[in-house]
Amino acid sequence: MLVEYEDQEDRLEAIHQRASGWFDDFVHSPQYQALNKGQKERATAIIRNFIYYSCRHIGVSPEEWGYSTVA
Repeated sequence: MLVEYEDQEDRLEAIHQRASGWFDDFVHSPQYQALNKGQKERATAIIRNFIYYSCRHIGVSPEEWGYSTVA
């Protein structure tokens, strides 16, 4: 379901809020636990940069993410 936002900043903030929950789930996963200390320290920045790039630069929201849209 696509949601209408007042502006791009509101849209990006809403997506970051949703992704924050995903990251919380990821932190408690076996996949996260298998990362080394450096990878764990960079995980948040990597996720935030991915969200920013996909939303700002290619205009794709999480509902539209797929291999062909973000690869």
